[in-house]
Amino acid sequence: VENNREYTPIFISEKVESVTGYSQKEYLVDRTISCGQEIHPEDANKIWAIVQQSIAAKKQYECEYRIITKSGKIKWVWEKGNSVFDKAGNLLFLDGYVSDITENKISEIKLRESESLLNGAQQLAHAAHDLVEVEHLRLEQLLPAEREELTGQPGGPRRGLLDEADVPAGRRIRSEALQQ
Repeated sequence: VENNREYTPIFISEKVESVTGYSQKEYLVDRTISCGQEIHPEDANKIWAIVQQSIAAKKQYECEYRIITKSGKIKWVWEKGNSVFDKAGNLLFLDGYVSDITENKISEIKLRESESLLNGAQQLAHAAHDLVEVEHLRLEQLLPAEREELTGQPGGPRRGLLDEADVPAGRRIRSEALQQ
């Protein structure tokens, strides 16, 4: 392709149609589409910068970006390319390969969403644990008369966090607190 914002094709494989929906003829003969026109507008400047940096450095480039197919569907592609120079060092054209990676991107997105949901569930579990701990400490601070009323056992000095006999009452109180 030429090094312009349209990435005007000089040659393009017949396989392009399976990725973009546009035929080789539409690119090379009819000139109704160019490689740059299919790049998603939000990605176009980023891709242009990557390609220009690779030309200046005379190195290969790799990038992932979205395209809009002939049917209007958005697909993700991976491109690897390089600059072709003449003997005098003048840029002749860009040569590269584009591959459809849409399914991989969808899997990556779903994985990130699952990780986010898992993180949220873990935070919720920690918050619930903290609430139980607070209620547990609150139960420990009750006056002996209140303790007797809640547990049905006489109050008195506490030996530990909860007596074994208090465990069912403590669970009931915590359960009620969580339901509120």
